[in-house]
Order: sequence, then structure tokens, then C-alpha cells
Amino acid sequence: MTGEGGSGGALAIAVGDRVNMLEHAVYSVISPEGCASILFRDSSRAEEAAIAMKITAADLAAIELIDEVIPEPPGGAHVDHDALFKAVDAVLWRQLGELRKLPPEKLPELRYAKFRAWAAWARVPGAGTMTVHTVGLVGGGIMGQGIAVTCAAAGLDVLLLEKTPELARNSVREIGQALERDIAKWRRTESEKKAILGRIQSVDEIASLGPASIVIECVSEDLELKGSIFRRLDEACPPASVLASNTSSLSITEIATRTQRPERVIGLHFLQPVPSVPLVEVVRGLGTADATFRAALDFVRLLGKTGIEVFEFRATSRHG
Repeated sequence: MTGEGGSGGALAIAVGDRVNMLEHAVYSVISPEGCASILFRDSSRAEEAAIAMKITAADLAAIELIDEVIPEPPGGAHVDHDALFKAVDAVLWRQLGELRKLPPEKLPELRYAKFRAWAAWARVPGAGTMTVHTVGLVGGGIMGQGIAVTCAAAGLDVLLLEKTPELARNSVREIGQALERDIAKWRRTESEKKAILGRIQSVDEIASLGPASIVIECVSEDLELKGSIFRRLDEACPPASVLASNTSSLSITEIATRTQRPERVIGLHFLQPVPSVPLVEVVRGLGTADATFRAALDFVRLLGKTGIEVFEFRATSRHG
């Protein structure tokens, strides 16, 4: 698949013995207008839908829907066509050699096994345990800004709270500046920037985070400060909301004691730079419910990242 694989990509997936995708290609199976009509019931929001519906090569490789991601030359496929053709040729000839060694009757069997693996992935226990449309963020520093961009790029609305309304607005302004730098480096487009900023809203008070299915705290590593924030979040957010901390060292179990819902408290430790690092530590406190953990993993997957399960034990800190 190259560029934006649509029906051709679907055909390749259906009948190809090997399916490859260029590193920066995306896979779309519906027009942006059609997607907007489904997601937002408003076909005029096609630009936002175009961002939300794109599936990257890394996403498809992670679920083994494609066999190989072909690296592109520095700067992208359009920069050095000869280098790109050589890379594609090398992969195709190698794979053809591998296929020639297999008896013809083996190929349908391998294809069916791949289809069954995809179906098994789609039926992972606990999938869909929480539908997320809106994410709340407490803290708009570098980490909070990175999480905001990552969530908005995944098509989620973001409510960002800081100590003061002015600080929250400054955080959104700094996000815009960071996106401009990404555009200058060919990492994003102007339309992507507009779509991301359109989903991030600064709010003035903690009660405004009520619509969020999950709220992520990302303030400094101060247990008393975090505890105070979680106490207020517990009062402001619906009982079903998940309350998460981005702490890298403090006890999730201890933070959860400041709430009346320890079973809905979990750690989500993102790594810098958040938009590009594919891993998130999902930290279970002693009281974290299994359903909360599954919901957190679903959320991390929705962001296009891989969750690493981490436990807390009474006599120690964290263990993966």
C-alpha cells in the first residue's frame, strides 16, 4: 500500500499472500465526507474525519494485518524515488523467494490462518469496555501538551485545565506553536494542525471536566498536590469516569485513597516525547478493578500506542 490505500488496499488484504505498506502510508476505506457523516452526522466536517479515520502502517503491523512496513527515505517517499524503488524491490524479491519455497496448497491455509488471527484480535476479551469521546487533562505543561496532541490526533475531544485560565490558554497556544514546528519539519500538515487544535479546549474549573470519560492528571510529582486534585476530581466527575495519573514514581494505591472510587483509579505513564513514543505504562494500584485496567488498555490502543502492564505491591514499588 502506498499513499492512502483504499479499495486497492482492501483487495490486497483479501487476496495477497504478502501485504506490505510504506512507512508513512495510511489506510482509509471510506471517503472523508462519508466518515464525517457517520462520526459527526455532519459531512462538512470532512477535514476532521480525514484525520480520525486514518490507520497507519505501524497500527496495521501491530495487529499483523500487514506483513511488513517498508522504510521510506529520509523526508518521505517523494524525496528520493530511486531509493524508494530499491527498498520496495528488495522486499518484494525476498518475499517472492520465500513464497516459491512453499507448496501451492499451503498458501490458502496460511491466508486462512491470518484471517482467523485477525478475528481473534477483534474479539479480545474486555474490548470496548469504555467508549471514549472526551478526555480531561489536569496540567498543561510539556507532558500535558503532548498527551493533549496525541488524544486530539486520535479524534478525541480534549478539555485542558491549568492552575489559572490564562495558563490553560497559554498551553493551547504553545501546542499550536509546536504543531507549526511539526509542519516545518514535514511531520504534519496544516489541515492536521487545524483539526487537532479544533479538538482542544481550555477550561476554567475542575467541574468542566465532567463530560470526560477519562481524566488524566499530569502535574508535578507531589503526592499532596496530586491527592488534592484527585479528591476534587472524585467530587466533580461521574462515578463511571476513570481517573488516571501520569506519575512516574508515586504510588497509585496511595493516590487512589484520596477518592471514593479506588477501583476506577489507574496510572497512565506516558513517555516523552508523547506523540512519537509508542509505549505507555498502565499501572494498576492494589484496588484497581480489572474492568478499569481493560478500559485503560483500550484507551491506550485508541491512541495508537502499546500499553505495558505494571503492578504495585505492598512492600515494593512497581513491577512490570
